[in-house]
Order: sequence, then C-alpha cells, then structure tokens
Amino acid sequence: MPSEGNNNLRLAVLMTCHNRVADTRACLEALRRQESYDGSIELVLTDDGSNDGTGQAASEIFPGATIINGDGNLYWCGGMRTAFARAIQSNYDFYLWLNDDTRIDRDAIARICKTYREASKTLGESLIVIGSTQDQDSNQMSYGGWRLERGKLGTISWDKTQPHPNKWIYCDAMNGNFILIPRAVVERNGNLDEAFTHGMGDLDYGLRAKSAGCSIIIAPGYFGVCKANDGAGLWSNQSQPAMQRWRKVLGPKGLPLREWKVFTRRHGGLYWPLLWLGPYIKFWINALLTGLGNEK
Repeated sequence: MPSEGNNNLRLAVLMTCHNRVADTRACLEALRRQESYDGSIELVLTDDGSNDGTGQAASEIFPGATIINGDGNLYWCGGMRTAFARAIQSNYDFYLWLNDDTRIDRDAIARICKTYREASKTLGESLIVIGSTQDQDSNQMSYGGWRLERGKLGTISWDKTQPHPNKWIYCDAMNGNFILIPRAVVERNGNLDEAFTHGMGDLDYGLRAKSAGCSIIIAPGYFGVCKANDGAGLWSNQSQPAMQRWRKVLGPKGLPLREWKVFTRRHGGLYWPLLWLGPYIKFWINALLTGLGNEK
C-alpha cells in the first residue's frame, strides 16, 4: 500500500475519446491543473479514429502521453480496455478511469487517493474507490456508485447512490467516469471484459471485483462535473418510431442481445433468462400500447 504521501505513487490515467475535442481538451486541462498531489500522473489515451484533432490536442496538453489509435469502432469499453491493457504492461500502482466529458476538481486526485489510503487500512488493498460527479446545470448527481437490490423471483433493481458529504460508503458497482483502481484489484480482476462493446462493462467490472473479494466504496462528496445523459437519440426516447428505437436497443449503445445475455447470466442469479428477455418484452408491450408510430 502507498505511504501516507503521494510522492512515490505511479498513477496511470486511462481515457478513450472519439471526436469530442472540446470536451477532451477541457477534461485534460482540468487533469493537468491537479493540486495537492505530488505523485506521477501518466496519461494513456485511446483516440478511437477521431478526425477533429483530439489526439493532437491530448499530445499538446500532455506531451509525454501514450496515445493509441483506434479505428473508430471501439466505443467506450473497447477504447478503455485498449488503454487499460497498455497501462497494465507498465505495472502502475493505480489506474484511474476518466471519461473525457468529465471535468474534475483541482484536488480530485489528491482526495480520491486520500480516501483510498484511509479506507484501505480497514478494507485492505483490493479496494475500488468511486468519485461521484454532478450535472453542472441541475447540481444533481450524474454518475457514480450503484447498489444492487435483488427481489423476489430473481428481479434486480439498481439504486443510484448519492455520496455522503463526510464519509465513504459501500456500494456494488459503478459508472466508469472517475474511478480509482489499485494494482491489487487488477491482479484479481484483470481488465474490462471483451464481451462488452460500450455499456455494461463498467458495471460488470465492479460486480466481478466484488465476487473476487474486492471492496467498492464511494468517496465522500463530489469530484467534478459531468453532464447527465438525457436519453435524446437513444432507444428510450419514445418520440422516435418503434422500429427505429428497436434498432437502437440492439445496437452497441443499447442492450445488444449477446452482451445483455452475458451480463444477466453472470450476475442475474437463477432466473437470469427472465432478466435477459424482460427488457425486450417490455419494449414491445409498451410500443404496442402507445402505438408504433410512423415506421421508417
């Protein structure tokens, strides 16, 4: 476990980007301005086929960054998995997941490392620490930790868990926006699973880590801002025709049949087939009840 200070700590910040150069630049500028942290910060970034200068911008802000070029089809999980794999080869003390649309506070890294040092004295080194974010418009929580509740007949519900202002709290899984993962967790849990293209991979990583004997906690307070996804353009947007939304359900940013099957079979318990089929059945029931709309 790292000493009380940060000065011997080697931390790899892992990011994946695609054609959001303004967001990526703002994210990296906030990362570059970190205070009260004197360990090393090394950036490992997957530029997934951007044509807007994202990779060049990252190199200008972090001249020593490792930039890995993708073909534009990696999505979040693929891009982060690629960056994670490269960083694991260098055996860092910590790996920090950071979304490129997240702007962290100036003391965010110092604070999340402090939470790790304090909590690991009780929970051990195999400990994931979540830094929660707020929506900059509503000031409500946008991303962070989740608790998993298992009900009757194998039902599962997810509870987005607000951070406590003054103490860390337990949870079961997380969004991958700002997450501190020590080497001890990687040794048990490895990389993000290749089964997932975009979504579910971060939730799966947390649930697998807990099954492997790791702990997951939400650090106190908020660590930055990130706009909450309003669902516009996604399959949950019911202003679109049903068949158009159905194609998005099955697409990389929805609930692809095979990927959702892997997730529910792995984490859904005895009645996982019901959990797997449930969203698809519910989709078509709602579509029929509300009217299919003008199909295209």
